[in-house]
Amino acid sequence: MIDIRILRQIYIILILLIAQFYIPSYIISKDIMLFPDLILIYLVYLSLLYERYHVIIIGFVFGLFQDLISQSNLIGLFSFSKTIAGFMLGILSKYDRVWNNKIKLGYLFLIFQIHYIFACYMMFDRSLSSIAFTFKSSILESIFMLILLLVVNRFILIDNKIIK
Repeated sequence: MIDIRILRQIYIILILLIAQFYIPSYIISKDIMLFPDLILIYLVYLSLLYERYHVIIIGFVFGLFQDLISQSNLIGLFSFSKTIAGFMLGILSKYDRVWNNKIKLGYLFLIFQIHYIFACYMMFDRSLSSIAFTFKSSILESIFMLILLLVVNRFILIDNKIIK
């Protein structure tokens, strides 16, 4: 028999996948577009609830679903990057009570940065000329995701806040 918590997580991820597909991207310049990644934000939230190995498996499954929906030509890109993010988010759950908010925000920025550097590099040209573009777009995307995470933390999460 399926546990009610697992069923609730399945419903939430289905809603997030549908919302992820329909949320528009934000155009900053003619080259840079910001894509809100709700699945990555949800993975941050889940890292505070579950153990590291659960977050790694959940990150892989969520990334695979995201690959199937959005990046059919690069199957495995988001599943690999979400797995790495899940591994790094496991550290956040270990030190949740030890780290202050500034350290948590810095660490989350680092996780977002690694996730978007890898994803941006693999999605685009993969040459040395695009490294500057990769860093510029990943920094903007990470800042955008951190702001979105703070908005979700403030207005949606009531009991289990990421940043207290």
